[in-house]
Amino acid sequence: MNTRLYIEGERIELIEEIEIPLNFSIQNIKDISKTSSSFSKTVTVPGTASNNKAFNFLFNTKVTAFEKPEANTNNIGQYYDFKKKARCYVIENNMVVMTGYAKLISATKLNGYATYSVQIISDLTDFVSVLADKKLEDISPELTEQFTHRCDFDTIFDSWSEQDENPCTGVIYPLADYGQFDTVNATNFFISNLRPALFAKQYLDLIFADAGFSYDSDFLNSDYFKRLVIPYKDGAFEGKGFESVVNGGDCSEGWQFESEAVDNMAYYATPVEGLELFQCVQSGGDYYSASGMTYIAPVTSVYDVNVTLPSVYFTFTSPHIVTNAWNTPLRIWIIYSVYSADESSHVMAAKYAVKYNTGDLMKSPVLPLAPLDYTTEVKEVTIPTQSIPMQEGERLKVSMYFASLYDSDHMISVFGLPGLYDPGTATMYTSKTIPPTLIIGLSKNFDNARITYSDFCLKNVKQIDFVSSIFKLFNLIPVPDRDRPGHFNILTSGQYYNNELSPLDWSDKIDYSQDVVITPIPSLQDGNLKLSYKDDSDYWTAYYKTLTGKTYGELTQETGYEFSSSTKDILQNNIFSACFPVVYNNEPIPCEVTCEIKNSNKYLFNITGYSEIEGTTLPTDKTFAHARVGVKIFYQGQTYTIDIVNNPLSFYVDREVTRTGGAVDSTFYAKADTFYYLTENDKQIIALYDSSDKNITRKPKAVNPRICYYQGLQDCNRYVVQLTPILIDRSYNYVSGSYLRYKDEYPIFSNVDNDTNPTRDLLFATPNPYFGLVQNYPVKNSPDFSNLLKEWENTFAEITQNDAKMLTAWVKLNPVDIATLDLTRRICIDGTYYRINAIKDYLPGKNTLTLCELVRCPDLVRYPVPVPPPDPACKSYSVKNYSAYVNTVNYYNCEGVLTTLSLAQFQLETICALEKTITGDQFIQVIDLGDCFTSECITYKVSNPMEEEVNMAYSDCYDTLHFLAVQPGASGETYVCALKNSIEWATGKTLQVLEVGECTPEYVDFKITNNSTDNTITGVSGVPGYTFGSSVGAGTSVTEDRGEVSASSAVISVVISGSGKKSLTLKTNGFFLDGISVNGSGTYSFSSHPIGAEDELEVILNDTDLYSAEVVIGVQHNNISAVGNIPGFTLGTTVTSGISPYSTTRPGTAFTASISVTCTATGERHLELWVNGNLVDHKDLDSSGTYSFTSRDYFNLDKIEIYLKDDYYA
Repeated sequence: MNTRLYIEGERIELIEEIEIPLNFSIQNIKDISKTSSSFSKTVTVPGTASNNKAFNFLFNTKVTAFEKPEANTNNIGQYYDFKKKARCYVIENNMVVMTGYAKLISATKLNGYATYSVQIISDLTDFVSVLADKKLEDISPELTEQFTHRCDFDTIFDSWSEQDENPCTGVIYPLADYGQFDTVNATNFFISNLRPALFAKQYLDLIFADAGFSYDSDFLNSDYFKRLVIPYKDGAFEGKGFESVVNGGDCSEGWQFESEAVDNMAYYATPVEGLELFQCVQSGGDYYSASGMTYIAPVTSVYDVNVTLPSVYFTFTSPHIVTNAWNTPLRIWIIYSVYSADESSHVMAAKYAVKYNTGDLMKSPVLPLAPLDYTTEVKEVTIPTQSIPMQEGERLKVSMYFASLYDSDHMISVFGLPGLYDPGTATMYTSKTIPPTLIIGLSKNFDNARITYSDFCLKNVKQIDFVSSIFKLFNLIPVPDRDRPGHFNILTSGQYYNNELSPLDWSDKIDYSQDVVITPIPSLQDGNLKLSYKDDSDYWTAYYKTLTGKTYGELTQETGYEFSSSTKDILQNNIFSACFPVVYNNEPIPCEVTCEIKNSNKYLFNITGYSEIEGTTLPTDKTFAHARVGVKIFYQGQTYTIDIVNNPLSFYVDREVTRTGGAVDSTFYAKADTFYYLTENDKQIIALYDSSDKNITRKPKAVNPRICYYQGLQDCNRYVVQLTPILIDRSYNYVSGSYLRYKDEYPIFSNVDNDTNPTRDLLFATPNPYFGLVQNYPVKNSPDFSNLLKEWENTFAEITQNDAKMLTAWVKLNPVDIATLDLTRRICIDGTYYRINAIKDYLPGKNTLTLCELVRCPDLVRYPVPVPPPDPACKSYSVKNYSAYVNTVNYYNCEGVLTTLSLAQFQLETICALEKTITGDQFIQVIDLGDCFTSECITYKVSNPMEEEVNMAYSDCYDTLHFLAVQPGASGETYVCALKNSIEWATGKTLQVLEVGECTPEYVDFKITNNSTDNTITGVSGVPGYTFGSSVGAGTSVTEDRGEVSASSAVISVVISGSGKKSLTLKTNGFFLDGISVNGSGTYSFSSHPIGAEDELEVILNDTDLYSAEVVIGVQHNNISAVGNIPGFTLGTTVTSGISPYSTTRPGTAFTASISVTCTATGERHLELWVNGNLVDHKDLDSSGTYSFTSRDYFNLDKIEIYLKDDYYA
C-alpha cells in the first residue's frame, strides 16, 4: 500500500488504501468560528490482532482499560481511552500528507470479525471543537488565579504605572465612567467606580493555554497589541469577593434573650467570642433558640451584613404590662457592634429598628400589671443589608433588644417596674422549616474588596467568538504548524500577501484538457463594502449614530459593482463595539437644592431645612449629588473648594464664605441660597453608561466588549481618588482614616496610540465629530499613520481591482505538493500570481486530478511578474527525489543538450537548465533558484603576512557575500571558492591571495533551531562539513555554512542539556526527514541518512514529545530487573508479578541491536519479544540471569513488548 495510517506512533493495519478527500480553504482559516474541518474522514479499520490490541479490544465487553501510568502519554493499546484524543498522521509514499487526531467512533463485531470506525480530524477543527460553547468565565481557575487582587489605592495606582512600563503583565484599572457613581466630570473618583480589566492578549493567552494550544505571532506579541485593553463591560459591579455564610444545616439558628438589669427593655446579651455568629441551642418542639458568637474580619474592608428572620415568635416569662400597653409602640432593635481584636473596646457601627405596636404581636389583650407568661404571633422580620467598615482582626457582634416608650402609661417590661419586681425573661424563637440566615460578605462595591477573575472578566462571551473577533478586526490568519501539533502561526494580512517564499510555478500542473474557468470574485456581489464595529445602545455610541447616521469609526467603500446597491458588512458577528473616549465639557453645574449656612459655622453648607431633620434617617430626594472632595464651587462671586463631605446633605469648604448682604437673621447667614459646581476638565476617559435625560444623569449599563489602547500616564489638573463613603446614621464613614489621594497624572485610554502625534488608530475611519483629545486627526492612511483599514487594504484590493478574478481548474497535485502545502504561498500560472483559495477533495494514494480555486493576487502588493523572453533563459534549479527508489530527471542544459540525471532516494542536486524543460514524475520536486551564474569560479589560497587578523569579504559562486577573519601566520592559511576578483579586505591591511584553479561551489547552510523553553543544545556532530561552535539557548537559533562537502551518508547526533520530554526533528531543504524523542540531558542520534552535497539541513528542538515509542514489560511470575540495548531506554523499576504490565516510552529512534533482559526465574520460564503486536522472538530459560534476543532492525516508532511467562515456550 502507498498509504499508511499511524495513531500515537503505532501503525494501524488497513483493509485497503485510505481514501480521505483532503480539503484546504483559506476561508476556513480566516474565520475560525465557522471552520469546518479542512479534513474530516471516517475510516473503517479491520480487527486484526495488532489493531485489536491498539484499541484494547473495544468490542469485547469483558476487557477493561488499565489505569494509565502518569509517565505514559500515548493513548493507545491497553491504556486506550476512547474519550481522549489520539495523535495521528497519514503517510503517502513516505511523505506525511496529513496530521491531526483520531477519534474512535465505534467497534462492530459480526460473525466473529471486528471492525473499527475511526474519524480523523484536523488541528484547526480540533481547536474550534475544544472551545465549543465555552465562555471566558469558564477558563480554568488555575490559570486565572494570577489575577486575584485587592481593590485598594496601591493596586490601582501601581496598575497604571506598572502596565505602562510592562504592559500585559497584570490587571489594570482604566479611569472610566460606568455611570454607577457621579464623577463630577472627572474631578473626583470613588474607588468603587473603577473596574479592573485585562489586556486582549491576556485573554487570548488564557484561551489558548486552557484549550491546550499555543501560537506564535509577530503582531500579537508586538508592543502595540500588548497595550490593547478590554475594559469591564457589565455595568454595575456587584457580588461578593469573600463570603461567610452562616446557616444552621440540621439545626436552624435563633437568638435567645437573657435577663439584664435594664428597666425598660428585654436586652439580648452581647455574644461571646467564637468562630461563627450563631451557635445552635436546641429547646425542643418545632423551634430552636441560640446564643450568639462573633465574626472576625479577615481583611480591612467594608462588609455587607444581611440578616433574615422569615419566621419568628417571642415568649415572655412573668412580664408586667401597664394599663395602656395594648397600644404601646414597640421596636425590635438590631445592633451591629465592632470590637477591637482583644474586645477591650467597641463602637456601635450601625443599628436598625423594626417597629410594631403591642397589638400587632399579642394574640389578645392582657391585664395590666399581670405577671403572666405569654407567646406572641409568628412574624416575618425584614432587615435591610447593613454595610459595616472593619479593620483586619476586628470582631463583629450582632445583638438585639425590645424597647417601648418609657413612661407610666406606655411600658412593657419583662423585668418589672423599676425597683418593684423581679426580672422576667423574653425569648425569640426561629422556625426549623424556615430558618433564619446570616450572610457576611466583603462588598465588591467598596474598598479593599478581594477581586477574582470571575468577578470582572467579560461575561457571557464565548471564547471562540472572542478569538474570531480579534482575528476579524485585525484581519489575522491562523495557520496550523505542521511540525508542532496544537501550534498556530498567526499572520497579518501583510505577511499573508507578502509571503517571502518564492512562488510555486503550477503552469505545467494545470490540465487544459478540462475546463479552466475564470470568474469574477464570488464575494463581489455588493455595491459597497463596510468595515465597522458593532452598534451599541450606550449613551455616546447611540448619540453618535443619531447625529451622523453611522457607527462610530465606520468605513463604507464603493466596490464599483453596478449591479447592486447593497452593502456587505465584512465584520459581521464581530462582538466588539468601538472604544469611545470623551472629554466632558467645561461648563458650570447648578446646585441641586438650595442651601443654608449658620452664623456659627460659615464653612458648612447644608441643604435648606437640614437643622429641622430629626432622627438618623436622612431624606434621599433632596441632596448635594455632585458634592465631592476637591470639587470647586462658585458662591456669591467667590470660588471655594469642598474639603469634607459629611453626608449627602452637608459639606465643608476650605474657608469661611462671604455673602452679599450679610446674614439673613440671627441664626442663619444664608437660608435659601444657590451656587454652581465648577469643572476643570482636561482628562479623556472612556464613557460606558446610559442616560435618558440627554446626559444630565447617568446610570450603569451592560455594553458590548470594547478594545482600547493604553497610552500610559499623562499630566493633568489635580483630581481626587477616594474611598467610597458609607452612610451610617447621619455621617459618612470610611474603611480607614486616610480615605483620599490627590493625583496630578492619569491613565489615558483611547482609540489612537498617541493623542499628540497619532500613528495608529483602532478605528476604520476618522470619526466626525470626535469627542476626544486628538488634535489634527489624520483623515486617511499615510506612511506616518494607519487605521484598521490598513489591515484590510490588500483584501479590498483583491476584491475590487479591475483585474480581480478567480481561476478554477483541475490540477495535478502530488504528495510532495500536499506535504509541503502552504496556503500563504503564491502560485504562478503563466506569469500571473495567484493565492490558493481552496483545494477540494485531494485523494491521497490516488493519481487523480484535484479541483483548485486560485484568486489573483492584488496589485496593491506589487510582485515582480516576469515576462517570458522570446528564447528560454538558462536558470538554476534545485531538484530532489522524494521517491523510495532511484528516479530520473530529463532536462535541456544551457547549451540546449538533452540531459538525463539519476537521483537516489532523497538525493538533491542543483542544475542549470533551460526554463520549463525539466520533466520527471510526481516524486520529483523542482525549485527555481534564479539565474545561473556563468562567471568564473576560482579556488584561492589566502594567507595573512601581518601580525594581526585581517577581515576579508568575497562572493561565492552563487554571488552570495561572505565575511572571513584570516588569522596571521601559517595557521591562518585558508582556501575559499569565490567568483574571480571578488576578494576584498580592510584598507591599510595586507593579504596574500593565490589563484589555485577552478572550483565547483558546494556550500550549503546548516541551521540549529531551539524552540524549547528551558533546554540548551550544547553540541552537534556528524554534519558533513560542519563543526559545532557555541551553545544554542532556549528560544534561539543559529545558521552557519557547511563548507565544501560531497554527498554522503551521515548519522547526526545532538547533545542536549536540560530536563523533560522534548523532540528533535531533522529537516532537509525544509522537509521532514527524521524525528526522535528526547528525555533529559544526553546525546541523541538520528538514523543514518544520505545527505546531498547541497542539502540544506536543520535540526529543531521542540518542547512537545512528538517521536516517542512505547515499551511494555510484563511478568507472569518472578521479575525482570533490567532491559538493555534499547537506545535511550533504561528500566527504571523492577517489574514483578501480580501487577499491571509496566509501560513507558523510549526515544523514537531506529536502531539495530540484540535486546537483553535480566530476570529472576525459578523453574521453567520463557521470554517473549513482540514488535508492533507481532511475536518476533522467544527464549526458554530455567534460571535467573541475563538473556539476549536475536539481533534485528527496529524502526523509529516500533512498539516493543517483553514478557516473562510461565513454562517453556510451546
